[in-house]
Amino acid sequence: MDAQELRYECYADFYKSEYGSAIKRLTLLPFASLLELDQTAGDWSDLPTPDLVLTNVVGGQRNYSADLGAGRFGDSLLRAHCIVVAPEARTSIQCAGRHRLQTIALPYLRLKAVVADDLRLPDDGDFGALHKGPLANPRISQMIAAIFETGDAVDPAAALFFESTLLSLAAMLVLESGKSSAVRLHRGGLADWQVRRASEALSGEYGNFDLTALAESVGLSPWHFARAFKQSTGLPPHRYQIMLRIERAKDLLANTALPLSDVAAAIGYDDQGQLARLFRREVGVTPSQYRRECTT
Repeated sequence: MDAQELRYECYADFYKSEYGSAIKRLTLLPFASLLELDQTAGDWSDLPTPDLVLTNVVGGQRNYSADLGAGRFGDSLLRAHCIVVAPEARTSIQCAGRHRLQTIALPYLRLKAVVADDLRLPDDGDFGALHKGPLANPRISQMIAAIFETGDAVDPAAALFFESTLLSLAAMLVLESGKSSAVRLHRGGLADWQVRRASEALSGEYGNFDLTALAESVGLSPWHFARAFKQSTGLPPHRYQIMLRIERAKDLLANTALPLSDVAAAIGYDDQGQLARLFRREVGVTPSQYRRECTT
């Protein structure tokens, strides 16, 4: 890699160009890229990119040596360890054996714009001590794993989940860096009109928009909205949207003879397979079974 000649727009572009064979999955979200990586022993150093990069170790326990821009460290790659790389950081990473990783790359300038003053992120994305070694925080590892497990990036409810969880991840990094005063916590929930408008938006088109647009519809930042919405309704936005979909699907299955494909379309899905997966996960039976139970 010639560091003086190469400049990448994002971490995903860098990885595709330099280490494409290691990528087992690449998912592009509205303001993040997800990469599942299977790396062999060797040099896996990174060139600078504008992204804040969080990497979760999911398999392989091999010795490694790394410098993320804050000094060299080394040990064994342990499952659920998280490595945090600041934007524009050049890393030096050497691994002794095969390992599997889940990596989230967040365009840092966009992340800062989304959180606004509610979460005072460092201007340059440098989280200090978090770059001096692996981060062993099970909540952060669980959040990263949950994002990868959700899977369907085109599902509007999944999009809301991705964005709210990514904001929570950013807050966790601020807290881990010892700057709890930089997290602004708003007290109280939404006003009645805000709950009503958000509910109408989520049920009208079943949320074919992002968390930022939903928050803007009631005049709040995404960070403030996500916390206040849960306080007012008892559910985060993505779970509330799923509840609305399930209730609408149940009504159509019980009271109409619409084909399953039309029921799926009525709640914002492209095919009945998505409906079947959602219904079995949330209700415990298939849509067809639920319809039969309602007519017997």
